[in-house]
Amino acid sequence: DRFIGTPPASRYTISGVVKDAAGRPLAGVTLRLGDGTTAMTSGDGGYAFPGLSSGTYVVTPSLSTSGVAWSFSPNQRSVALGGADQTAMAGDVNSTIVCHG
Repeated sequence: DRFIGTPPASRYTISGVVKDAAGRPLAGVTLRLGDGTTAMTSGDGGYAFPGLSSGTYVVTPSLSTSGVAWSFSPNQRSVALGGADQTAMAGDVNSTIVCHG
């Protein structure tokens, strides 16, 4: 008898930190992938999208407080996964999203 095994598909993580214009971590920011998956920043401004398949993802941040929508720079980023986990602020390795309120 033969057994044929198939290795599990590689999984990746997009993660990062969202900060305000003064460089302080920003909690409560919703980050959305193009497929509708969301994550929210914690008290330290950090977020993660674990368990992703290889491919290209667009990460878009949003925050509304007291009915006022905040603006972000950049307003979205594209992340290509396929070789290693990416530390990203909505996209580039080691980049940061700045929120202007």
